[in-house]
Amino acid sequence: MSKSTLSRLESGQRKPSLELLLPVVAALAISLDDIVNAPTIADPRLQRKATHADGRELTRLSQPHSEPQAFKIVIPATEREPALRTHDGFEW
Repeated sequence: MSKSTLSRLESGQRKPSLELLLPVVAALAISLDDIVNAPTIADPRLQRKATHADGRELTRLSQPHSEPQAFKIVIPATEREPALRTHDGFEW
């Protein structure tokens, strides 16, 4: 491989083909998989911190200061019979 070809590969001016990658991995004493593996992608979801109130865990699902507000609420199990409630609000 010529110096100019290697330079263009390093600078991104030329896309590497398998024909060009094989001498590179041989010179570096690494496997082809080390070069061509896809990068690991982090979880793109926004991790929101939960808050605790009255023994419940609340996680905001909507943006602050927007309407309607949405929360994920985790209510721990108890031995008590639950009191059923309703409200005039939004359907999510």
